[in-house]
Formats: sequence, C-alpha cells, structure tokens
Amino acid sequence: MHYDGTQKGVAVPLLDSVVGFEVDYFGEPAPPTLRHPERDRSVTYGPMPPPFDRMAGSSWPAGSNCTFAVVGADEDRRLFPRLEHLASPDGAPVRLAEAQLTDGPWCSDPDAPNRWDADLLRVRRMSVMLRVQAGPSRYRGTDPRLFRNPGTALAFGRSVPDREIRFDVALRNLGLAR
Repeated sequence: MHYDGTQKGVAVPLLDSVVGFEVDYFGEPAPPTLRHPERDRSVTYGPMPPPFDRMAGSSWPAGSNCTFAVVGADEDRRLFPRLEHLASPDGAPVRLAEAQLTDGPWCSDPDAPNRWDADLLRVRRMSVMLRVQAGPSRYRGTDPRLFRNPGTALAFGRSVPDREIRFDVALRNLGLAR
C-alpha cells in the first residue's frame, strides 16, 4: 500500500492480488573481526566495539557491544565476536534461517524497545519471490498447478495463469554480494 501520511491521504494499493511472497536472506558466513587488533578497533562489518573502559549501551559490559565480547581481565583482555561462524565451503554468503534473525544478540542494547538482531549485519543479498493472480475468479482456471486459488474459467484461452517472478537484491555499498 502507498499512504502519504496525511489525515486526508488515501491509501492506494500498489500491487493487488498477491498470492505468494517470500524473502530469503543470504549473509556473510564469517563473524565480524577486528581488522587491525593491535592498532585500532576497526571491524570487517558492524559497529566498532568501544574502548575497554567505556560501555556501549546500558546492558553490555565495558568494551563490549552487540557484536563483540570482552574475554579475560586486565592486560589479557581480548575481543571475540558474539556471532557464530556459519558453514560455507567457499566463503560465499549462506542462507540465514529465520531463527538466526530473531534470537539475538541484540543491537543496540538488549533492553532497548527498538532493538534488532545483530545477525542482520550479515545480510549481503535478499532473494525475493512474488506471485500474483488475476483478480476476478472468472479469469482463473481450475488447475491448481497454474492457479494458487483456482477460479471458474473453463476454457484455457479465457484464463490468465498466475505469474511468479524471482529476483535478487544485493546491497551494493558493501561490495561483498556474490
């Protein structure tokens, strides 16, 4: 739907008779890492962890954030990624399960009302499937292989089979989509 946000605005459908819609997310298999651990806190992706003496949010210990945890004490402190390494034989983006995108760790803060799963930082490509049907049932035939919601058209020449399209959306500013 499109809505202009005004009180007198009209909600107008942009696409009607959608009978199928799926989005698959593909993400970076490697967790974020420090690029130059001895020099700075720059990371391969995601937010940089704060210095060891600062907190990022109210729930993360000093030096930690949603993507990195501090392990050790004093001079032996090290940063380790909170995200797991995902199996990928060639390092290509892997399909992310829905559970991975809803189980945490949470950015910006686990207690924040607008928190979001850190695994979303992995996303490099989305694969989208969209299926539409003819609106009136008189244009849809009876064969369930051609029509998600069969209709009443008896002659094939007078029916419009469902159309399904698939396309990928790559996040171009990352330069990592494969």
